[in-house]
Amino acid sequence: MIRDPKNFETFLAEVRSFVRNVAIPNEDRVEAEDRVPEEIVDEMRRRGHFGWSIPEEFGGAGPHDRRAGPHQPRDIAVFGRL
Repeated sequence: MIRDPKNFETFLAEVRSFVRNVAIPNEDRVEAEDRVPEEIVDEMRRRGHFGWSIPEEFGGAGPHDRRAGPHQPRDIAVFGRL
């Protein structure tokens, strides 16, 4: 998925939407419970937010796609409290 520019942009838009609509509104809950609630992890899993660095032969996006690199620090920073 990440190798196709259109799909990659769609994926990034989905991650941004998740951060805006799910991650940020739940920051206080995550901090108070000191864990990410299972329903949030399940939603991340359902949306395909895992496996960016897992080799494709194991079902991931592959570790060598440089297009993911510039976005990771910014996007992952938002997940920092998760």
